[in-house]
Amino acid sequence: MHKLLLPAAGLLLSLPLSTTVALGQSPAPDSARTATAAPQTMFKLGLDVAEVTGSWYGFAVPLYLGAERPLGRHFSATVDVTSSIGFRRKPQLAELSGSLGVRYYYNQARRQRLGKPTQRLGGTYLQAQFTNTFNRTGLWTYPTEGPAYFSHQPSAELFWGWQRRFGRYGFVDAAAGLRLLPNWSYRNSPEPRYRWQPEIGLRVRAGLAF
Repeated sequence: MHKLLLPAAGLLLSLPLSTTVALGQSPAPDSARTATAAPQTMFKLGLDVAEVTGSWYGFAVPLYLGAERPLGRHFSATVDVTSSIGFRRKPQLAELSGSLGVRYYYNQARRQRLGKPTQRLGGTYLQAQFTNTFNRTGLWTYPTEGPAYFSHQPSAELFWGWQRRFGRYGFVDAAAGLRLLPNWSYRNSPEPRYRWQPEIGLRVRAGLAF
């Protein structure tokens, strides 16, 4: 009798495994594992081409350094630093700015539904950010020697933009939008009045991303 019971017990023990395979409870696909993987931070180094300026007295080249980290599927946090170097007789710091922002890549889900390729931290986006800018005064006037003085200019910004990776390390990030700058006015009042002044913003950044 025990010779008959042993095969039957083995058959019963194998039923849960065979039932699991039959019901399609297979290991998670690669796409699911990719979706739950730890996010990666993208670092960017290049030029802010739209901020290049020049005149009879000299020119300034803005160097750009940024970092962007995903926040969920379609959002990301950004940190940007731009240092504009002015050239007149010798290189001098003309402007320094730092920004903190949040981006929403709104077109990725639609492209995925249509079967089109998408990039991590790439595509069209909306961005809100706050920027602090320090401008050097008197850089383009004579003389250029002496202590450096900087004026502080904060701004709140809203941009619509497009970012894309090219090749293994290249990137382009172009955006246009609206800046709100604080403006102190003494008009019809002995005390300064504080108000926000709108301004069109444009940026075109290109360089290396890794």
